[in-house]
Amino acid sequence: MSVITVTFHSGTKAPALAWGCGSGKAKKNALESGKVALDAGFRHIDTAQGYNTEEAVGELVASHNLVKDDVFVTSKRTRFIQLLPLLLNTHHGLFVVSARESDAPVPLDEVRSEIEASIKRLGFTPDLFLIHNPFVVPDGSLKKTWQLLEDLKDEGVLKDIGVSNFRPQDLKLILDGAKHIPVTNQVCGTSQSDGTAP
Repeated sequence: MSVITVTFHSGTKAPALAWGCGSGKAKKNALESGKVALDAGFRHIDTAQGYNTEEAVGELVASHNLVKDDVFVTSKRTRFIQLLPLLLNTHHGLFVVSARESDAPVPLDEVRSEIEASIKRLGFTPDLFLIHNPFVVPDGSLKKTWQLLEDLKDEGVLKDIGVSNFRPQDLKLILDGAKHIPVTNQVCGTSQSDGTAP
């Protein structure tokens, strides 16, 4: 199977399509689902601190018949998100899910240790590390959080760094005076024909 790649401005090539383990059966059984994804030809795995799947992803990469360099891994700085089922009162009687942050953002002085914990859970440094969204950091500290990621990149702790689900104003804020430009702004995509996330 041919793998289509994208090239970041850093020069890093990444498979354009990733297998994500943040929801559904993929989250519940990340190791088993991940084996199926790798056997099907996926070479990009997307995980996050809040998915609680980093350890399984690390085990998956270590146990599969591939070397780490053959699998591109993205992880994200996040906080735990609790999903709350809500019944939507429409003529279709749809059941929808709403996300609510279950705890306060991690203080800036704890972000470094949380990133180091991610690396430990994975068993390797992810190829790409993102800020999951602009709301996972305390109010007013988005730019400082980005600067911390820049420092970790400069120190060799992280490789490529980027963001996810950032709005134009969030990008403008972190780009002002940035040492490193995010290599990507990963946004939610779906295969659902009606445009709703699965």
